[in-house]
Amino acid sequence: MKFFWKIFCSTIIITAFTCSAGGYYLIRSQFHLSLDREIAAAYSENAILWQIMDEELKDLTSMKEEVPDIADNITVNVSGGSIPFAVMLCVLFAGVGLVSFIVSSLLLSPLKKLSSATKQMADGSFRQQLNISRNDEVGELASDFEQMSVKLEEMVNELKEYSRRQKDFVDNFSHELKTPLTSIIGYADMIRSKEMEPERRMACADYIYTEGKRLEMLSLKLMDLIVLEKQDFTFRPVHMREFLGQVADAFSPVVSGSGISFSARIQDTALRVEPDLMKTVCMNLLDNARKAVDYEGSIVLTGRKIPNGAYCISVEDNGKGIPKEEISRITEAFYMVDKSRARAQGGAGMGLALCSRIIELHRGRMKFVSRVGRGTRVSVYLRAGRRAPGDAGERRQG
Repeated sequence: MKFFWKIFCSTIIITAFTCSAGGYYLIRSQFHLSLDREIAAAYSENAILWQIMDEELKDLTSMKEEVPDIADNITVNVSGGSIPFAVMLCVLFAGVGLVSFIVSSLLLSPLKKLSSATKQMADGSFRQQLNISRNDEVGELASDFEQMSVKLEEMVNELKEYSRRQKDFVDNFSHELKTPLTSIIGYADMIRSKEMEPERRMACADYIYTEGKRLEMLSLKLMDLIVLEKQDFTFRPVHMREFLGQVADAFSPVVSGSGISFSARIQDTALRVEPDLMKTVCMNLLDNARKAVDYEGSIVLTGRKIPNGAYCISVEDNGKGIPKEEISRITEAFYMVDKSRARAQGGAGMGLALCSRIIELHRGRMKFVSRVGRGTRVSVYLRAGRRAPGDAGERRQG
């Protein structure tokens, strides 16, 4: 049985019992009072009659007529009072029932709203506005329920956001593993399959060790950046000729044997960067260029100073190019210009989205210039730090 009907029926039963008990005692007391009055009146009349009988012994007929008249009056009064009481009792029950129905409806309407809001929350709509303005316990319950729904929605959104960041971390880290692993496999294959001088073998082993350590540090830093949204990374001065030279050396095994020409032209200066994260940007841009070019294509990595005191890192290729209408979307997570080609080469659409976040962390900017069928140039602009020794040199690699 619903709570509404419990209240309604309980009110009717209590009212009926109270009215019945009260009516019983009221009628009983009134009956005894009336009976006492009639007895007293009968005694008085009897005394009068005896006096009359004493005075008029001959008039016996009048005495016989007066006694039945008294009895008839008593009977009529009692029977006439039973009918109004029954009608009054029925009217009372009907009125109590109507009032109980209205009061129960008013009391339970907020609970019906609460029940409906609970069902909507179960369906996933957490923020609920009940619009219940009352100063009693039900109003307090409604206010607490609204606050609970707001807190619950915030907690669910936080959990969803945390889950999304964890997924982004897995996707990004999986993406970042590919290019370094290719370099590691390439250098390991050179050590295994070729006769090399000890110095060259040591250099290959050093690249393998360096890339392995970088992957170890990168996993922790990507977790800080994506999952924990850390912003206070340690930036330190880095000589760009040496830094980009290491990037070029790590990328060379990736394109060796593929027919792709790769070269690097690097001017030196000192920048305050987070080396592992910035290397992730460079390797991503180079890997995207590799995926865009065909056999016998070319990729150029350039590092140069620009007149406004900044430093520009650019990666240029002569590959497929990017349609103009899609350039504004390529830094979105999971967006791929050529989906079939990207998936065939193991792409997930996460690289440029991660690059964009890292460059924002460095307070830099990224610019895309592309023509379909002619190629693409991606430029990263960073603010320069103090000038390093030997600033005028260039490095070339082919």
